[in-house]
Amino acid sequence: MTKRKIFTIVVAVVLAALCLAAVRLWFTPKARAAIFVAMYGDYIEEQFEKGIIVTEGVPCRQATFYGRTYRYQMIEYDFYAFGDTYYGCYYSPDDLPLSYAQTNYTLVKQSEGYWTWEEKGGDNHGSVAKIREGWYYYSVSF
Repeated sequence: MTKRKIFTIVVAVVLAALCLAAVRLWFTPKARAAIFVAMYGDYIEEQFEKGIIVTEGVPCRQATFYGRTYRYQMIEYDFYAFGDTYYGCYYSPDDLPLSYAQTNYTLVKQSEGYWTWEEKGGDNHGSVAKIREGWYYYSVSF
């Protein structure tokens, strides 16, 4: 085999590996949430300030508004559900890390912009990570 053929094969393998890594990163739930916020976050915030809650017309599996009957307002956007695990993001106009569906689990700060929670005596658990001001990624398992 010539050096040129070996070089071409190595370059092809490296490019294929880089493409696979990029696709894998692109489709992680956290990356999907960050892309969603980059594309729709400003629009959702602007509409919220006008009193309009955006729960339709955005690419998500389900959108839920937790309004005045809850301690804090938030709009939650679910992207993935794999079995009992859910991933998505939410907009908190008060810029607060909140547990999924505003359940009564206590968030424990693990590092700057990252919190977790666990059910005592059970297997429910989750995490929250700040994407940008007012926006958070979540992952929960029940």
